[in-house]
Amino acid sequence: MRASITSILALCAMATVARADDHDLTLERLIGRPSSPGKSPEITTALRSAYTALVSELGVVVAPRAAQPADSLGWSGFAVTVDANLTQINRDADYWQKGAANLTSPVLSTIGATIRKGLWLPFPSFEVSIGGKKILGSGMFGLELGAKLALHEGYHRWAIPSIALRISVSHLFGATQLSMTVLDTGILISKRFPVRGSVTIDPFIGVGVIVIFAQSHVVDTTPDIDAFRQGAVSPDENANVTLPDPDTLPRVRFNGGLRLKASLFQITAEAGYVLCNATGRNCAQGGTTEVVDRSGGQAQLTLTAGIVY
Repeated sequence: MRASITSILALCAMATVARADDHDLTLERLIGRPSSPGKSPEITTALRSAYTALVSELGVVVAPRAAQPADSLGWSGFAVTVDANLTQINRDADYWQKGAANLTSPVLSTIGATIRKGLWLPFPSFEVSIGGKKILGSGMFGLELGAKLALHEGYHRWAIPSIALRISVSHLFGATQLSMTVLDTGILISKRFPVRGSVTIDPFIGVGVIVIFAQSHVVDTTPDIDAFRQGAVSPDENANVTLPDPDTLPRVRFNGGLRLKASLFQITAEAGYVLCNATGRNCAQGGTTEVVDRSGGQAQLTLTAGIVY
């Protein structure tokens, strides 16, 4: 009887142990364990640069994508799309090797959905959107809000393009060790070409700035040690730390793609490239005397499908 009770308690204890998915963050490994029991882990400049680069590249994954031409839906228009995205990360960098549970691919994949609605106010060429995405292989997901204003559109028979401004914001959920919000602003230029009947194609290009805001939560650097059970002399004492917040991280993104629309149905393919760090120079290089964004350039591919009317 005693053995059975012991077995049940052991199974319950095992069930309560948190198990990270392969792409979940493990900032405790990035920080490292304390050098001695009772001492707080050292937060070095190199560690802060590595954390900044990790946040910067993850922010690109979380950031909203355009994946649409410049023309608005019109004040009565409505669209629903689903999408799949691949975003390159620098998997072999130390900040990903230590900062994520078990990366097996140089890309992070997401799936998501977006609803867009045209509005009359404040302009007839204005639309808003709401959507979300799930980072596959992790417990993380993002929710998005966006808006687009077409500055010039509709002259499809003339040799002039449509132009629009867009802004979106995404907030990351499910990352227990940090909070992240990503602002994405940009300009879109597109041109519609009729193919046959109700079939049209819209090639588009764009450029924008992704701005990443992140804040560290308290990180337990000795998750395998139970201070409650071991008492006041536990090696877990002072092992919980909070990483200093990185500065606001801007990243420049270029994108281009093609939308094929047939009656109510549309398919869009978009490719993008985000320049490394805030300046697009000295990619993946860090310093020892100041905190820098060591992030590298990141390629993206997005495919969407849906209905629009």
